[in-house]
Amino acid sequence: MSGHGGKITVLGAGLAGLAVALLLARSGKRVTVLEQLEGSDGRGTGIQITPNGMRVLAALGLFDQVREIGAEATGVEVRDHLSGRLLAGIDLSRHGDSEFPTMLLIRNELVRLLALAAQSAGVEILRGRKVVGLTESGGTVFCRLSCGSSHAASRLIGADGLHSRARELLNPNEPPIRATHVAWRATISAGGGDAINAGTVSLVVGPNRHLVAYRPDSGASINLVAVLRTKHPFEYHAPRISDFKGLLGEFADFGGRFGELLSNVDSVSRWALGSAGVARNWNSERVAIIGDALHPVLPFLAQGGSLALEDAWVMSHKLSIHQEFTAAAAEFRKVRESRVRKVALASSRQGWIYHFPLRLPRNLVLKALHFGGRLAPGLGTFPFRWIHDMDVVNDPPKENTDQASSLTQIGT
Repeated sequence: MSGHGGKITVLGAGLAGLAVALLLARSGKRVTVLEQLEGSDGRGTGIQITPNGMRVLAALGLFDQVREIGAEATGVEVRDHLSGRLLAGIDLSRHGDSEFPTMLLIRNELVRLLALAAQSAGVEILRGRKVVGLTESGGTVFCRLSCGSSHAASRLIGADGLHSRARELLNPNEPPIRATHVAWRATISAGGGDAINAGTVSLVVGPNRHLVAYRPDSGASINLVAVLRTKHPFEYHAPRISDFKGLLGEFADFGGRFGELLSNVDSVSRWALGSAGVARNWNSERVAIIGDALHPVLPFLAQGGSLALEDAWVMSHKLSIHQEFTAAAAEFRKVRESRVRKVALASSRQGWIYHFPLRLPRNLVLKALHFGGRLAPGLGTFPFRWIHDMDVVNDPPKENTDQASSLTQIGT
């Protein structure tokens, strides 16, 4: 039998895991979340949640709280890396969905909100449970923990990120992940980033590199992400503390106010960026995967968090209407596969545009977008309406696949 009954285990207390756990608990399921970290990861990195993700947070009853801890993105400015000159600007107040804005947040704060809501709904969150292996046997999924003990689950949803043990169980012969980009994530405290206005996302583009800076909350700190496309793929590694030399060396020619911005960095960590692509196998009789475990996307359209929230809503909905776990997982795939593959492809293409090696053609395209947007305010984000207009909470409109190409957008 593949019925899921009322008890489900979720791997991972990130956005996808906590959101699906919360929704399942509210539908009457008994939910346990296994999370490898004892507490917050402490990095306080920024995250952008676009309107498609905000619709899910609103349906969870967290809209007002999210607005309190974050800053609404009011505009995007795209600038040249050498001069700092404005190439394109998008006034987000003049188009898009005014009810569901793009929010700039500190990821840990958003995770904290979801965790509190999940626990209030009865979800059991077990921290410090690092899963090192999974096996299915006799109608049970056994989670082997690093401490030597194990956890038995009747049904399991893997929301355990890029190095997912659940994905590994379902796809045992996948090659190891190879990174294609390096990202330096940094924070800049008060006084060091006066050039960045609250609510404005600054995107600075250059050959094989780009930089994104914004204030992720109402405070004075600035979240800065500097991305370098490497010449050759390299072995993927976990985030690590870094010194400033690598960052400053690779972005030494970034001029204008952004050169000064880089010189005021307080702390920096180095991340490898890569994607294993969309998984071939999405589920077994007792295990299914969602979020980054299923479809890790490069961050160039800021869709990792919003796709995770979409997944959580759709998966919980399918599990609430199908008694059979495999039937629910099959319906989830039918609804989600085209969507996540299109977004993953668009995100990869966006990185190519950001990092186009020839400065003049790149700047001409961006300037054309800028002047077109002044004539027609909706033009600036038109190529992304098919992403941001997705409404998984209600009956979603049919996607317009002709809009799947992209020019420029908010970024990492």
